Amino acid sequence: MRAYGLAMVSALMWSAGCTENELHKNLLTGDVDADIEVNPSTLNFGTLSSEDEAAVQSFTVTNVGTTDLILESLNLEGGAFTLLTDLEDQVLPAGELVTVDVAFEPQGGDEHLGEAWVLSNDPDEGSVPVDLVGYGAAPDLEITPAVYDFGVKFIDCPDTQEFTLTNVGQEDLVIDSIDYVANGALSLDSQLTLPLVLAPGDESQVVVEFLPSAEGDFEGEIQVVSNDPDGETVAVQTAEGRYVDEVEDVFEVPVNPPVDLIFAVDQSCSMDDDAVSLGNNFATFISAINAYTTDWRIGVATLDTGCFNSGVLKYTTVNYASKFQAAVALGDDAQLNTEKLFTLTNTALSKTGNNGCNAGFLREEALLHIVFVSDEAEQSSSTVSYWVSQLQSYKSDPALVKLSAVTLLGPPYPDQSPYRYWDAVEATGGSLLSLVDDWSDSAEELATASLEGLYDFPLSETPDPASIEVRVDGTQWLTGWHYDAGTNEIQFDLELSGSSVVVNYGVVVPCD
Repeated sequence: MRAYGLAMVSALMWSAGCTENELHKNLLTGDVDADIEVNPSTLNFGTLSSEDEAAVQSFTVTNVGTTDLILESLNLEGGAFTLLTDLEDQVLPAGELVTVDVAFEPQGGDEHLGEAWVLSNDPDEGSVPVDLVGYGAAPDLEITPAVYDFGVKFIDCPDTQEFTLTNVGQEDLVIDSIDYVANGALSLDSQLTLPLVLAPGDESQVVVEFLPSAEGDFEGEIQVVSNDPDGETVAVQTAEGRYVDEVEDVFEVPVNPPVDLIFAVDQSCSMDDDAVSLGNNFATFISAINAYTTDWRIGVATLDTGCFNSGVLKYTTVNYASKFQAAVALGDDAQLNTEKLFTLTNTALSKTGNNGCNAGFLREEALLHIVFVSDEAEQSSSTVSYWVSQLQSYKSDPALVKLSAVTLLGPPYPDQSPYRYWDAVEATGGSLLSLVDDWSDSAEELATASLEGLYDFPLSETPDPASIEVRVDGTQWLTGWHYDAGTNEIQFDLELSGSSVVVNYGVVVPCD
């Protein structure tokens, strides 16, 4: 019997493929190890809507060994899945199985992955995984581009970028609000009516504009609130505003800035009293100028020749006041150009060359201030614009020519109003004064007009007005000056004789 028994064991070992150790264990103890089998190894829950009830699927755990299988625990990874069965410390006899239920409830759209781990006393497979896969059907908002850089743009030059809002999910997307947050220069242009419903695959557009008004780095965010389970969706924009160039203009103001003045006076008989008043108030006029500069030259033209009646008057001229009084009264209405003061002045200026009767009067760096005095309409041939250009041609910088007029400010010539003098004054920024007003006031105003251009500084480039910084003798001035865009000048209200003026600014150019 013993020999037979050993032979039978040997045959069983050969037929079952048992190892010597397994055979030895069986012979000594008569036991076979617990053996776990989990089926299936993967649970695929498919696609589930966020509004659907949780989906439940199952896998089985079977003891295919000959001794008890002790299920120590069941662990889970994956937030969208829930174990509905508790296996902790459960004993599964040989040949028996247990069913484990797993629920899937998507937390947003897209793919959800998880694993269930069965831990047992199986010596070969102490931990067996079951893969869990599910897909959430949900609205999913995508903003493209999600990040956008406008790059560097020049001041006051706009740029725009379109952003697309797309529902890449499987359910309707409901957009409740679209907000924009920026630190300046960036703004949102949205024409959408809210709430907005986008079916899967549908899209809408919004536009962001970048318009820098100052230098700097800027950031903005499109913030969209919807029923996307992921919450608020954001798209980020960056941009940089810069000037084309940054310029520093330096001006040195002379101690005695030069001024060249011409008085062209109508000599018709109706002007006799006005000429006398002009002469009598010269002292008031010239004293106001002397307070700022003594480097002035004055010429008086009344005769058709255009030659100054008393020559070129200067601060150093002996008895210049009495000579001025005599000059403005010299002549009569027999002069052909007495009511054509544009023509008369042009003749006088044409003779300021080296061989002319007014030689040495006109200086390139000086402000040329021409004052027309008449109670009649100006009667020179050609247009006012022609004469303004002609008179400005005597200076390299037209801004250094100013035309003023002392004339009648209303009827008796309604058909000729406004007088041509008025248009010339307006074109050059001069002063328009009345013959019938108090001449002491008029003299002061003429003096002021003669000095205004002395403290007007033309800039070399076109600035951004907001960027202009002015320093006088090293000190920044916040008041006492203004920028005139029409002439592209910095103009001061105060006397600056002998000062150094520095103007810094950013340059703007026409946008493409």
